[in-house]
Amino acid sequence: MARRPSLSRWGRSSYETDAHLAAEAAALDPLVELRGMEHDAEILVVTSQVRVDGALLERAPSARLVITTTSGYDHLDRVALLARDVQAARTPLARRDAVVESSLELLISGLRQTAWLTAQGRDGRWARDSLPSL
Repeated sequence: MARRPSLSRWGRSSYETDAHLAAEAAALDPLVELRGMEHDAEILVVTSQVRVDGALLERAPSARLVITTTSGYDHLDRVALLARDVQAARTPLARRDAVVESSLELLISGLRQTAWLTAQGRDGRWARDSLPSL
């Protein structure tokens, strides 16, 4: 039987719950050997908060593939990756819905001045007369 590649997550998104990570682990278990967060592995999964540079790659000498769960790649040192012959992949659709939902919420909140209205209520001021202008 062929040896399964090893996979390690480096970093954790603020909206990933333990339940999400457990479901991911169950789905991946037949495909890869899962290792604890920030352990050497052939495949590293990172968030945008994890800078993948020469120093990180020193701590993960078995790395052959880095997958970022973001659409950007400015946290990936492409020179360091090339020097170690480590491939990189990004998954721009992985968080697309969360980004869209957050953007719409912020847009609506700004248009409706939700933060200002909340502050008014917190200070005991009734701002109902301001609502028509919002």
